[in-house]
Amino acid sequence: MATSHTVSGLLAKREALAKEAHQHRLQADQLFNQVTAIETALKVLDPRIDLRVLAPKRNYSPIGIQLEFARGECRRLIFDMLRDSPTPKPTAEIIDSIVAGKNLFDNRDQVAVFIKSTLDRIQQRIEALVTILSKHAQYLPDCAGELAYHQALVARENLDYVAMETFVENVTGEDPAWKLRQAALLMELGRFTEGDPIRGSYELASVRDTAAQSASNGGELGSGKSGAIRQGDCPY
Repeated sequence: MATSHTVSGLLAKREALAKEAHQHRLQADQLFNQVTAIETALKVLDPRIDLRVLAPKRNYSPIGIQLEFARGECRRLIFDMLRDSPTPKPTAEIIDSIVAGKNLFDNRDQVAVFIKSTLDRIQQRIEALVTILSKHAQYLPDCAGELAYHQALVARENLDYVAMETFVENVTGEDPAWKLRQAALLMELGRFTEGDPIRGSYELASVRDTAAQSASNGGELGSGKSGAIRQGDCPY
């Protein structure tokens, strides 16, 4: 009998919350439509206006103060960690590192939630930047290769090798280093017969460029018992 009353009470509570959530969604849709109408009017009156600078400021979560994070400190810690790491870091490793670095073991669960929300905001900004760069890639040297390389690394991190196969084909650019990056990705995909010639051509091109520069300066590339490469010795 007690179980029946509990279930009935939970069902009634669920119904009330569902109605309240529906009302909030309707209200949010109405506000969004009003904002859109106002933005359209502003664009008509002043086409040069930049609505991005008018975006509402996000209130800083008080959880940052509770967890002894200064404003922006968590984001800086994440950036420093990723910048110094030669490979992508999983979320759990980032959380463990920050918890240990700030000695926040007692509040680990709250710290994990805060760090995950910060990572989500960072990812949203990255996606927005990728969208902007994609639109203007034709005007920026090596931009398309940079974007393809980024997307290939993200696909690799997610073990999405099908997507990685697609992106690796576009890892190209004016800088010869892109050939080496493409070769490394091809090797990881097991396409050794394609990656090895690319790597070899890059190394050969580097030797040729270095030899040509040394010849123009009239200097030596190397010396020692194994022999030296001097002006006129390069066979390329």
